[in-house]
Amino acid sequence: MRLIAAMVLAGSFLGLCVAQPPRKEEEDPKAKTGRAIDIESFPPPKGESKVVVPKAPEGPGVAPASGTLVVGVRHAPIALHPRTARTDADVWALDLIYDSLVKPRATAEGVAFEPSLAAGISAEPTGRSFQIDPRYKWSDGTPVSANDVLATVERQKLAWAEASSDAPRRVSVALRIPVPDPASLFTFKILPAHRADDSGPPLGSGPYAFGSVTTQGGRQYAVFPMQPFASTRPRPPAIREVRFLVSPHPVDDLRRGLVDVAIEERSPVVFGEPRLPADVRIATVPSRRIYYLAINTLKTAFSGDGGRAMRRAVAFGIRREVILDEVWRVKEPALHSALTGPFPANTWPADAESGPLDDDALARAEVKAGAAPAEKLTIVYEDDDVAAGLACARIAAQLAGLGLPAEAKPLATAEYRRALAEKSYDLAYRHFDFRDEWFEPGELFTTAGSTARLDAALGRAAVRAEFTAKRDAYRRLHRDFRADMPFVPLWCLDAHVVLRRGVEAYPSADRIDPLHPLAEIDRWRVTR
Repeated sequence: MRLIAAMVLAGSFLGLCVAQPPRKEEEDPKAKTGRAIDIESFPPPKGESKVVVPKAPEGPGVAPASGTLVVGVRHAPIALHPRTARTDADVWALDLIYDSLVKPRATAEGVAFEPSLAAGISAEPTGRSFQIDPRYKWSDGTPVSANDVLATVERQKLAWAEASSDAPRRVSVALRIPVPDPASLFTFKILPAHRADDSGPPLGSGPYAFGSVTTQGGRQYAVFPMQPFASTRPRPPAIREVRFLVSPHPVDDLRRGLVDVAIEERSPVVFGEPRLPADVRIATVPSRRIYYLAINTLKTAFSGDGGRAMRRAVAFGIRREVILDEVWRVKEPALHSALTGPFPANTWPADAESGPLDDDALARAEVKAGAAPAEKLTIVYEDDDVAAGLACARIAAQLAGLGLPAEAKPLATAEYRRALAEKSYDLAYRHFDFRDEWFEPGELFTTAGSTARLDAALGRAAVRAEFTAKRDAYRRLHRDFRADMPFVPLWCLDAHVVLRRGVEAYPSADRIDPLHPLAEIDRWRVTR
């Protein structure tokens, strides 16, 4: 938030916030589309019981990497491609495998951007020019070049950018729309121009490569060995291998010594005795992830103008603070926040005067004004998300108390995604990650739902160039949202970053971005 405050004091907002094209979340994640990479399509060789780690050559003066970092994840990675990544494990894996021109770095003042693939950056009247560092190589040994950036802009369909090159390692990117901080747009992952087929194992220039998904000791791991040419990088990684351990309770596995890093939204005290060892470090950090209920507006009860009352009834009938206390906060009442609209509470675009959404009297009035559904409402969620199950069960009970019979319905991950794609649900528990502190909501409305009125309000906000006008426009959008309620905002959850002794994270545990905790993995150390 200090970043935003600095912009306000400067008195200007240089342009519009532009998000990357929305992810196609409703597609079947295992469909062979040519862009989605299903890691199950290339398992380790038959009979292999041991992970084979490619040996990385050691450059002059480069200390050999050592140690293994084990990260707890709810799912094994599914789609290892920037356009199809869906789960946390997918996104975290991308940060291991792929590089970008610049990368975000947490600072005491906010978020800064530093060169990654780019050895040098220069400003141009319409954008930025980058000099690609010759020390970066793809995991097949091919040097990263300007052609890779050109190909990525084309393949990723980045409509806001126009790339050109006049030298093998120099590329210029013109921005078609001005943005508040141009550097923030160049964090997209660069893909190899010489490997247009995305159906096989990913070819990346990051510090790690995808190795395999394997089972050891009855537990499933996704293994990422240091890529063979990592030692030529300006900053070779110090950790030899990263593993993702699939775990329903990563903090519990960390207590048992199976996991080094766990990120948990529920308080660690939820897991009871034995308590975490004294040498385990816990840092609580804010997150840009919001949770909401997607509403299936194809259902008669929720469709058109007549369904507006029922949508509002659901939104106002949920007692968010009660659920936060019972499921996530436990003995930490200062954590987490209930949403009052599409933006996280206490952020610059949120309208503080709107007040809470929780309003039992208003919810009952909307139930009377609307057409109650003929059948019990279903709230679907992924069955391996324990906290989601508890929260959805409480939401269902609260709605039933208003005269809207509802039930929480757990679905296996594949079935859950199919339900989203086929619109075979009434309400669905989902989340959305704001890309940065500008909280640009365009992709949220594209994914979660919108109305003509909100689209018009979003358009009016988008043309504001001065920060105060932009802020006021977004706050009006926040208020307008409550009238139409195309989806139901729930809460924004702080994250607990839990590290075992011997793990040195960068910059520090309390400044890790919980949405991209491994973005600075080449600076991490394992000293145990």
